Amino acid sequence: MKILQTQVYRGANLWAPVPVIRLSLEISGSEVRSTDLIPGFYEKLATALPLMDEHQCSPIMRGSFFGRVREGITLHHVAQHMVLELQNIAGQKLDCGKTCLAFDPGDETITTRHAVFQYEQQDVGIAAGHLAVRLLEFFLQPERERNFDFVSELKEFKRLAASLSYGPSTRALVAEARRRDIPVLRLDDSQERVQLGRGTRALRSLLQFGYGKYQRRIWAPYISTESHLAADIALNKDLTNRLVRDAGLPVPQSIRARDEESAVAAAREIGYPVVLKPLDGNHGRGVGVNLQDDAAVRAHYPLAGGETHTGTVLVEKFIPGNTYRILVVGGRAVAVTEEVPAHVVGDGSHTLRQLVKLTNADPRRGHGSENLLVRIRLDETAIGIAQKQGYGADDVPPAGKHVQLVRTAHISLGGISIDRTDEVHPHNMLVAEQAAQVVGLQVAGIDLIAPDIAQSVRENGGAICEVNAGPGLGLHIQPVEGKPRDVARPVIELLFAPGATSRVPIVAVTGTGGTTSTSQIIAHILSSTGRRVGLATSDGTYLGGTHLIPGHMNGSDSARTILRNPAIDTAVLEIGYDGILASGLGYDRAEVVVITQISDRHSNFDGLDNLQLLGRLNAVVANSVNAEGSIVLNADDERCTEIGTQARQRVMYFSMCAGNPAVEKHVLAGGRAVVHQRGADGEGLYLLDGGRATLVFTRDIPTRSDGRDRYSTATALAATAACVALDLDSTSIGLGLRTFGTG
Repeated sequence: MKILQTQVYRGANLWAPVPVIRLSLEISGSEVRSTDLIPGFYEKLATALPLMDEHQCSPIMRGSFFGRVREGITLHHVAQHMVLELQNIAGQKLDCGKTCLAFDPGDETITTRHAVFQYEQQDVGIAAGHLAVRLLEFFLQPERERNFDFVSELKEFKRLAASLSYGPSTRALVAEARRRDIPVLRLDDSQERVQLGRGTRALRSLLQFGYGKYQRRIWAPYISTESHLAADIALNKDLTNRLVRDAGLPVPQSIRARDEESAVAAAREIGYPVVLKPLDGNHGRGVGVNLQDDAAVRAHYPLAGGETHTGTVLVEKFIPGNTYRILVVGGRAVAVTEEVPAHVVGDGSHTLRQLVKLTNADPRRGHGSENLLVRIRLDETAIGIAQKQGYGADDVPPAGKHVQLVRTAHISLGGISIDRTDEVHPHNMLVAEQAAQVVGLQVAGIDLIAPDIAQSVRENGGAICEVNAGPGLGLHIQPVEGKPRDVARPVIELLFAPGATSRVPIVAVTGTGGTTSTSQIIAHILSSTGRRVGLATSDGTYLGGTHLIPGHMNGSDSARTILRNPAIDTAVLEIGYDGILASGLGYDRAEVVVITQISDRHSNFDGLDNLQLLGRLNAVVANSVNAEGSIVLNADDERCTEIGTQARQRVMYFSMCAGNPAVEKHVLAGGRAVVHQRGADGEGLYLLDGGRATLVFTRDIPTRSDGRDRYSTATALAATAACVALDLDSTSIGLGLRTFGTG
């Protein structure tokens, strides 16, 4: 078995209405067998990937997948399900897949099949495909794959997927956006990581929600509406402390220090115990708590100093109590969790070292803050903390004994979260909300230390220790203990208020001729009404009348380029067949789809019959029309009218022929059409609607002043019909037609 080609489709395509990856697989004729004829195949598959038994091939084919394997299915069908299962193991819940067959006419002993499967992140999907094929090769010819260790390969694949996949905050925000039908675009698919504050963040987490001028961006959990000034203030812990204190909110006394001696002096002035932290740190790195004397401050100073860019350390009064994170979104506290420092619980039989290993075996734990839980490190610091509690690495703590391994309560250091939202005192919620407002953050994580969150900090001496910009959402979405909180919803509602639009109208134009000029006319008419139109055609991309990018720009990448532009309020996209074949559509839904004509003069693609292929390609575009949208079709083309009879959306015809039978039948049934005919107001383009014929344009169809891109009456009709479908009035359309080509 060999992978001949890997093709990634970013939108609806020939194979599926969703983004998929296609693997073209080659198996020699002697190996093209049903799974029931391969000795031990079922047993091997069930052992390696046992949860595949729950897979369904389609809504009407229910039952055990392994039962079908026993009965006999193709290896390519199995490969497709293996890839989906591997992605599911990596935390990406997917279920769309199909297997297609194509024969290589050059060699009858070779069969090429296409395993097509859905993906969330293309790098993970491709890696899953390669691992699935290697596992199949191992099943078929173990003697040739003696060095293949599936357990190790799977572990490495999961590590790769974890490094490339959305973190819990991003995943939750994407899911909520899609639930609300807000389009999501990834702005960078590369694996590059960039510096942000004191940490790094993957560029693949940079996402766009919405199209054109309605777009918002997130770099989870940072959002594009957040003030850069507020985020900078939050990063400076001393400035934040002073602003919050000046607002009358409880914060611990603090003093800056730039060297060890000044830190000791500050600690003495404040009074022990104290906390030492980097002025501009995050994720709890370099923080030392409950430091009792000068020696402790001196010992910890290099750790705190090593985590600051500014060379400044903050010395704070230690506040006894538990650490709570209050999430504030849009000025309202929406969730509260208690952050418990990394620890293990003794069972009376395992050593401390073994308990850490058992705790880290939790599949939710991983390396890095993008995981819901982070692995606990049993390093020298952790062992030192445990020894102060009476336990070395090889000692056995008694059953029920909590052994703390980190001084600070932070999830990124292996801590856990416990939901306390229903227990928090109203005054504490108000304090957190005011702190976020003082700093200027729309989304903030307020860290509050208090003996009990159910009591007001006015009564128990609690205080705010930090105000965090870009707080993680995972600890609220999936706390280790307590009720999960839907915190993604208020964040998305902050970006898009309920009922607010997130989409710009999209007009998609395809066909075997006249598509470029039709797209240009539509864009010009819309621009003449004051719209900011983004246009992508085989001639390049345009914003208004400005040519932005020259060249062949009618593929999915060009569509995405237009929809990423924050200046546009309408998109007109010429959709080339080559682009659909290469990567699918670059958008999810259109308001209007125009099919100019369908002829069979195109050359063959992939050995498929011309008309069969053209039918499928046009169907991909036609099916992208939203439920309230319209399909504009050439009534003078039989193949177009055939699409019209099968369309579920509204259909609008255009025709060069007065008295076209398809138009007459369509209008009689209540439909609309644009035709070229002689009417009461003379010869021109008329809109037929409800028994009325409204003149749209009477003059001769002009050309551009430079003589390029001459367009015919047919393209003017198609463009007019598209604009009518967008509810433009006939006067505006006529003006646009009259002025096209005169600039």
